[in-house]
Amino acid sequence: MTKAELRKLIRSMPKEQLEEALLELHGRQDKTKKEVFELILKGISENRTLPDKKASIPDTRSMRKKLETIRDRIQGWYYYRRRSARTRARRDLKTMISQLLLCPSQSIVYPEACSLLEDLFDLSVTYLHTDLFPGTSIESVYHLSTDELFRTIAGFILKSGYTRDNLKRLSSLSCIVESSDWALSMHLQEILVSILKNGDIRIEMMDILEDRIQAGLELGQAGLLLDRLCILYLLICEQETSLENGMAWIREATDDKKALSLLNLFQRCRTVVRERQQEYFREEEERH
Repeated sequence: MTKAELRKLIRSMPKEQLEEALLELHGRQDKTKKEVFELILKGISENRTLPDKKASIPDTRSMRKKLETIRDRIQGWYYYRRRSARTRARRDLKTMISQLLLCPSQSIVYPEACSLLEDLFDLSVTYLHTDLFPGTSIESVYHLSTDELFRTIAGFILKSGYTRDNLKRLSSLSCIVESSDWALSMHLQEILVSILKNGDIRIEMMDILEDRIQAGLELGQAGLLLDRLCILYLLICEQETSLENGMAWIREATDDKKALSLLNLFQRCRTVVRERQQEYFREEEERH
């Protein structure tokens, strides 16, 4: 039956029969497809954006449990001598990412899908150079570079809009607080700044970062997360106003000694980022 024929049939059906047909279709769906079916009906009735054609509802509860198991096993050196277990874990991680990315933003599990993707990314980059993620890139596991996966997850999070909550999520994602690789964090933050193309959105992110940094200082928090949020703040200031303006705010929020320490850290990280980029380009040229 063509689409035109189906439309003609639907128009010819009495309201009661149409209701019965929809209820019958709904009842024949499995649990995940049933929610997508409901989202489609709601979207049509409320004149809202419909889920993508490939949309699917992931089982976030079982994924969360599986992810925690993988994390525990990495920390316990479980994968050191178990090649088959490493293969299975990599396959599970890749499957989780592909299934989570199909979750429609209209779904009630979408926030948890975002959270799982953030945790998957954090786990992946934190445990580089381990049995599960050998080398300096996650590409061998996901067939995506670290940059590509970061952009993919950021795009997924922003499907529901450039809200303060989403911008806060992305600021945390770029900090990769479980990783000791400061240069990688700065590199991801540079990518994040490039994603926030609109000046108003960057200003909004600056406001969010000022609030987060100020709140952390007032609570007496110090350490990696706060410093990396400051570096992200300086990167955005460099684009929107100037690095000097960003340093002035940090100096006022902290003190001269802390501000100078952060500036030195910012400059050292940038040097390493540029060196890595040059090395990457040299390797690409040699490869081709």
